[in-house]
Amino acid sequence: MKASDKKIKREEPLSVELMIATVSQNDDSVLDRMHVQSDAVVINQGSPFQWQEFRQDDHLIRFLCCEELGIGLSRNTALMRARGDICLFADDDLVYRDGYVEKIGRAFQEHPDADVIVFNIQSIGARKRRYQIPKPKRIHWYNFERYGAARIAVRRTSIFQHHISFSLLFGGGAQYPCGEDTLFLRDCLKAGLKIYAVPITLADVDDSTSSWFSGYDEKFLMGRGALYRAMYPRLALFWSFIYLLRHKKVWQESSFIGALRSMRRGIRDYTTHGGEYVKEERVSCGSIS
Repeated sequence: MKASDKKIKREEPLSVELMIATVSQNDDSVLDRMHVQSDAVVINQGSPFQWQEFRQDDHLIRFLCCEELGIGLSRNTALMRARGDICLFADDDLVYRDGYVEKIGRAFQEHPDADVIVFNIQSIGARKRRYQIPKPKRIHWYNFERYGAARIAVRRTSIFQHHISFSLLFGGGAQYPCGEDTLFLRDCLKAGLKIYAVPITLADVDDSTSSWFSGYDEKFLMGRGALYRAMYPRLALFWSFIYLLRHKKVWQESSFIGALRSMRRGIRDYTTHGGEYVKEERVSCGSIS
């Protein structure tokens, strides 16, 4: 058989779509500031309610303004409207580097069994630098807690098939200030999805300020305790103790016992109040399919 007679199977490139969560944008200039180079769904928390579809540099942009609050809700709202093969979660303070679409596509081609891939983001500013992935590795139960949502890219079909979404109780604008990304990865692991981390940098972010972190105060510690209650119902106090042992800076301006008491209050608060919303939250997660 001649080589010309053989059918050559060409692998179609994976389409990448940004899931951007933002607040109080008056126009679409956020796209230029972020250096967006792909299709995107933008969820803008603000009024009035408005839906727009337009093209920018030949990329389809779908822009929704709504008055609902909560970063988890914004990410879920974007996911429900996603069309791309790969969905990359994004915050409005990121500035993407040239070629991020190709980098993401190549990473999924090199890890064909991956449902989720976590990437690097480079910190700029005075605050502590973000953890940098040094080499490719598999994410398991013992190492999934250090990655924020803006690092995470997912195969849309994998997430939909397993009814996975973000918690509405955790994250900016929610009852507890952070942790929605950790719970998302936890749910991916529980569903049996395969998660990889790769040392590829997609974007830069100015970490000199934070929209949700105001110090290791009562709100932060209670939120952290509530997060451990959500992740480890029977071992929440134990993991709170371990967390404080590993992160002395959290309580160095107060006391270890005082910080542990604050985390315990968070555990109790989630048990008493957070649990009231767990059933409703799970129903809403199931609607994303």
